Amino acid sequence: MNKPFNAVRRGTFAGMTAGSLVKFLQSYLHVLFPEDGTEWWSDNQFARSSEALKKDSVMPSSLEVHHFGCYVRQGNESPIIEVQMVPRNGPMLNLTSVKLFVPRGTCWKMCSALDEALFSIFGYEEIPLIGEMFDKIPREHSYSTEANLVEPVHIERTDHSYVVRSASGVVFGEHDFSDQGANAHFAVEAHLKDWTRVLTTMKVNVVLPSAATEAVAPATEALVA
Repeated sequence: MNKPFNAVRRGTFAGMTAGSLVKFLQSYLHVLFPEDGTEWWSDNQFARSSEALKKDSVMPSSLEVHHFGCYVRQGNESPIIEVQMVPRNGPMLNLTSVKLFVPRGTCWKMCSALDEALFSIFGYEEIPLIGEMFDKIPREHSYSTEANLVEPVHIERTDHSYVVRSASGVVFGEHDFSDQGANAHFAVEAHLKDWTRVLTTMKVNVVLPSAATEAVAPATEALVA
């Protein structure tokens, strides 16, 4: 699988609820695996507190987390992904379980993507943005990956900034990285790679201002060149 994400922001889920972290992971995995066949994500409502994080449990600090373990096990009907938090002191706790109707090989790819996101958040305190980008584009149902958007979306960029907006002017994302000086264009590229992936996955017609009839693929090539 290609690198699951490129753009990040400084931050962590330490001090936030386990439920908010699971919700973040749902959007993150949904855009990376649009045909994920997910049946459910557990909130550990009926699990014992000594074995699992409840949805209202407070996540520990990055210094208290040793790592997360993600693996696939066989369920009654289909594979299940288990996501475990391993603290530096204390017992391992289940964060969530995910039931999917996809091949085990795909489940293991999902585990790898989950592990990379969790390591970024609790290892480097950098939160991937691709799931948040996905949530900013309107869609008819929460489980859908196709945008509920008829008009095209324009991506405008400079060496230090970008704007993602609909033809009618609705801004979905924008940022100016001028404070990063000569490195600003790297941040622009990272964000646009993820925006392009999100919009392509959601079947949005992406265009450049100077070529309003271009399809997604030509626009993508121009953005990441």
